[in-house]
Amino acid sequence: MENFDVWALSLVVFLPTVAAVLITAVPKAQEQLMKTIALVGSGASMVISLIVLFRFDFDQSRAM
Repeated sequence: MENFDVWALSLVVFLPTVAAVLITAVPKAQEQLMKTIALVGSGASMVISLIVLFRFDFDQSRAM
């Protein structure tokens, strides 16, 4: 799970961006699909950020 710490913050930042790019590729008539992509992208970002939060070691926050 140490590899997760390396790329998790980047994933939290760029996952909604990837979802936004996917939304622009969906035809305008498929509004429900756009909403689903937005929900999944933001939900996945939230879940990953919560995992990062719970794995954070608050005792070592003063050290670089």
